[in-house]
Amino acid sequence: MDNVNLEEIEIFLNEKTYLASGKEGKVYRLNDEVVKIFYDETNSSFERLDDNRLRLLASLELKAFNNINGFVEKCVNGQKIIVGCKERYLEHEDFQIEHIYSGDKRYNLFASLDDIKDDIKLLSSNGFIILEIENDYFYKNGKLSFSDMTSYMQEDVNSKEYKDLLKRNYRVVSLFLIGLLIYNGHKDKNGLEDDMIISVNKYYEKNCKDRYFGDVLKEMCSIEKDYRITKKV
Repeated sequence: MDNVNLEEIEIFLNEKTYLASGKEGKVYRLNDEVVKIFYDETNSSFERLDDNRLRLLASLELKAFNNINGFVEKCVNGQKIIVGCKERYLEHEDFQIEHIYSGDKRYNLFASLDDIKDDIKLLSSNGFIILEIENDYFYKNGKLSFSDMTSYMQEDVNSKEYKDLLKRNYRVVSLFLIGLLIYNGHKDKNGLEDDMIISVNKYYEKNCKDRYFGDVLKEMCSIEKDYRITKKV
């Protein structure tokens, strides 16, 4: 974990490196990393993960979700507090849904879906609640990835609560994947139209219920020798 002091990088947090502002803070690009500086809690209505939960999140070895690789710290009254975090910079590659189904070997859909499922299970077992991901997806090196992990919620869970949380997280991610892969939505990360949202929910209720869509899609499709994905008859 490569932590930095805010004073060391503050000079580089300016208009030239600025990327965006969100509900948690402002985001900057410094070389191959993204740095998010949290808003002062007194000036924000959004309750972010506390320092202990952020450290727990950063300790998880995730595959598809772009996790924290360091914290930005500040010394207050002799004690270091977390005022921001760092992630790898992901640049969205040009991608069309047809790439997956046409046999383009650069795009391994099922490997991505397996990685996402593994991450959901790991996040759920540690009590993390996935709120939304439709604005935070990327294609990188032919695989589907997600960023902006720190806006999640977290709570302690027992074995029964884990099962319920896993179903909840499966549903959130499955609805996104159905919109992306079945209805070719989420173009330019603008979300779905109202009528498409209704269709996606109906599709989920009919075909998935409490299951992960990636598993359902595997049962529906097969991979041909030339990497084309076709529906099973």
